[in-house]
Amino acid sequence: MPEYILVHDVRSGGNKAVLVHLKGGRGRTFEPYETHYPESGWAEQEPEDWWRAIALTTRRLLEKTAVQPNRRVP
Repeated sequence: MPEYILVHDVRSGGNKAVLVHLKGGRGRTFEPYETHYPESGWAEQEPEDWWRAIALTTRRLLEKTAVQPNRRVP
C-alpha cells in the first residue's frame, strides 16, 4: 500500500497539487498559468504550461515536505 498520495488538479487558472501522507500531514501548492483570448468567445491555453506547472508543483511539494522522490514502499 502506498504511503503517500500525490494529486494534481489541472484547472483553468493553474495547477493545484497536494501531497498527502496516509497517516496524516500534507503539503499543497499552486502554480498559475495564462489563458489567451485570441478572438471574442475563444479561450486557449498552452499544454506546455500545464506540464511545466505539474513538474514545478511536484518539485515544490517534495522539497517542502522533505519526501524523497525515489522512496520505495515494500
